Amino acid sequence: MKLPGGIFAKASGRLGGLVFATWKGIQYARTWVIPANPRTAPQLAQRALFSNLVFVAKAILGSVIQTFWDPFIKDNSGWAVWMGQNLTAMHPTFDPTLMIVSSGVLEATPPTGCTYAGPNVTFTWSSAVLGNGLATDNAICVVYDFANHVAFVNSAVDRSVGTAAVNCGAGRNNMFMAGYLFFADSATAPTKKSASIYTAVS
Repeated sequence: MKLPGGIFAKASGRLGGLVFATWKGIQYARTWVIPANPRTAPQLAQRALFSNLVFVAKAILGSVIQTFWDPFIKDNSGWAVWMGQNLTAMHPTFDPTLMIVSSGVLEATPPTGCTYAGPNVTFTWSSAVLGNGLATDNAICVVYDFANHVAFVNSAVDRSVGTAAVNCGAGRNNMFMAGYLFFADSATAPTKKSASIYTAVS
């Protein structure tokens, strides 16, 4: 039940059998219920998937989601859309090879190499432009360490360079690292971006 104003305009919390709250500026009330906590295998898998995606989203929030998702989303947030696309892509199990770090219509180019030699992960790719990309596009190189839930990004190199190093620090295990490469027409105010392509880190 929506309560746009009146006596309940500032009500929040539980009162008897009702719970009052505000959602996007709209007051509402709902019946109070004791939440169930089912623990079936599919539900546990979904919770694990969601938790792992939250770890990733937090790690790339400022460097990827806010920069390369928010400007392209209307009436929602980049976080919500990113989570939704990845929940669908990976269901039912978290799989870094299926992660959608970026999506878009700009020309994508797969990595030809991705090698960790602490402290850097070095990406290589073909600098040839075959579609709607430009030599001046920024290559966005993302490394995610899913054992430690941290991400590292280098977005300062042009497509034409064909290689970029991402400083991830020494002492990491490449078995728990995943690389993602995508391109954007700007590293700070993009109007076009490509889909990301996964690569194993060797």
